[in-house]
Amino acid sequence: QLLVTAYNQIQLRTQVGYIGFEDVSEGSLMRITNAGNVGIGITDPDELLHVQAGDGVTGTIKIEGGYINSTTAGEINAKLDFGSNETSVDNVGNIGGRIASITEYNNGARVGMAFSTFDRDGDKLKEAFRIGYGGNVGVGTPNPSVKLDVRETGEADNRCIANFVGKGIGGSTDDGGQYICVGRNGDINQANGVLGGIY
Repeated sequence: QLLVTAYNQIQLRTQVGYIGFEDVSEGSLMRITNAGNVGIGITDPDELLHVQAGDGVTGTIKIEGGYINSTTAGEINAKLDFGSNETSVDNVGNIGGRIASITEYNNGARVGMAFSTFDRDGDKLKEAFRIGYGGNVGVGTPNPSVKLDVRETGEADNRCIANFVGKGIGGSTDDGGQYICVGRNGDINQANGVLGGIY
């Protein structure tokens, strides 16, 4: 049913069927079921949004944005927000989580990924960790300088900021347990730098 309202709104209505967008040669392109599910490339979507590519085609969802001429590091190009119906998530828009692509160089040539979580009693929506443009991972810092950069900005004594836990195999004839391995490539000499280790 096609309805044009007094407010110049166009409404498409269905009770037992669906609203479909089809191509004469390609068939169904998009379908909205009477349950409100939207299917792109699929006629019986399982979820509110269900995207399915054809045989041999990679299913892709693209989010694109930001400045055409980026000039400042820290600009958000595109983001995916995760909202909540729970009113305790009292952030603007009830956003409880976010994944964002962020410019990390003033001309936009380097882009990292930021992952944010929510704490109502803390800093609300806050970046939890960052994957830098070069692959470095930062926990507690948006500018990781090494492969894994973990930082705690709060002051406290006797606080563990990184915990590695493993369990050995029962009945093993080895020493048992698991460990952290710190290795290096190349010969250990002055030309290749000082000996690696845990400091």
